[in-house]
Amino acid sequence: MPLTVIDGNVPGNRADVLAEAKKNATKVGKFNPKDGSVSVYVKDIGVDVNLGKDGLKHSLDRRMSENSPVVVKAGEIISNSIQINKLLPRKDEIDESYVLIGAAKDADGEFYVVRSVVNRMSNELTAIDVLYAINAKKENRLRSLRPRFQLLVTDSTIS
Repeated sequence: MPLTVIDGNVPGNRADVLAEAKKNATKVGKFNPKDGSVSVYVKDIGVDVNLGKDGLKHSLDRRMSENSPVVVKAGEIISNSIQINKLLPRKDEIDESYVLIGAAKDADGEFYVVRSVVNRMSNELTAIDVLYAINAKKENRLRSLRPRFQLLVTDSTIS
């Protein structure tokens, strides 16, 4: 899985973070002028995931300083993510939900594990996968949770 390189140059407010995220996601995905959303192709599962404003905004409600650099690069991170789990959706209009795991690192070599939750909704004509939330955990927090956990990232990919 390729590691996405993120930087600390992110806007200070939510609206600007969302605008930057969509602009960056358009570079790896497709822009939909009808609703202003962007979809990116997830290589691991072969589907397009719609990165709407609500899904990107969800993670900025809490821990904005930690999640902002990841949200800005959400398109690239999700495109390179792998599916790790399926969930049971609570709402009737959602057919299924699944979890994607991606990875990123910043210029200082700090490693981020990025979890995205995606909902699939369909009708007789079409199905659409929509990002529900994206969340990041920094490597140093993971180490504090598991003292024996050793993570060596020496390249631009992980396996």
